[in-house]
Amino acid sequence: MLYHCFQLLKEGGRLVFIIPDTFLWLHRHEHSRRSLVARAKPLDIALFPSNFFPRINYGYSGMCIVTLQKSCPPKGQRIRLYQGLEDRSVLKELESRTRTKCCKTSFEFKYEIAKRSHVEFLLPSKAGERIRKNGVNQTIGDIAEVLTGLYSGNDRRWLRRVNDKVPHSQGYKDIDSKKIFRGKIPPLEGISSQDCYVPIVRGGAARFMRPTRWYVD
Repeated sequence: MLYHCFQLLKEGGRLVFIIPDTFLWLHRHEHSRRSLVARAKPLDIALFPSNFFPRINYGYSGMCIVTLQKSCPPKGQRIRLYQGLEDRSVLKELESRTRTKCCKTSFEFKYEIAKRSHVEFLLPSKAGERIRKNGVNQTIGDIAEVLTGLYSGNDRRWLRRVNDKVPHSQGYKDIDSKKIFRGKIPPLEGISSQDCYVPIVRGGAARFMRPTRWYVD
């Protein structure tokens, strides 16, 4: 939708758009980012929690306000990033260009973003600094067959829990340990034997490492 709105702009037109902050790095938005970095003059990107909006709280992402202009970006252009906004009042201060101590301001050079493999934004963080210093070029796609989640169509039929102590597992059956697949890598064509359940992480807002609580057939 952001890219579509940008296409509708007249030359020199200005766009302010609210979008989940995952737009800044998810691969699915690479085409939009690549086009905007090449053809737009981004002015500001302000990142803030989704709960700034009443009765809204995304567990998987925050939000961001992207302000840009449809014009040829100048060489050496810097994109201003605002982070750590404490409350909604800070947005008003940013609008009036008032200096505020309630958020962190950083910059990304357009040419640096354009050189990255997926034109992703690296937010200021220790992880981001490690990526810059170490020059890591291996991605999850180099080591994993599945890069996203799955939709079973009927979780209570295809999923099993470890036991009844698992949160939010009412109505699910416990796993039979004899039916857990013990091989190294399940074949992509499926498993024909009875030991056909493989471990999964259920739910989006989860730590990267945690005990296995769910299995899927």
